[in-house]
Amino acid sequence: AEIMLIVLIEFALGPIWVWLGFGERPSATALAGGSLVLAAVAGRALVMLRSPIPESA
Repeated sequence: AEIMLIVLIEFALGPIWVWLGFGERPSATALAGGSLVLAAVAGRALVMLRSPIPESA
């Protein structure tokens, strides 16, 4: 599941890389979608930090 979230970050940051590299401004929907994905990834990271790590037997 964590690997998939890392892949989603790549898609979310794609419009930003194009903007920085080529000067093409992302649309409002692209920015909103990227923000939503980044918020989900950050939320998942916070949940993982707060959950106890199971002890191995």
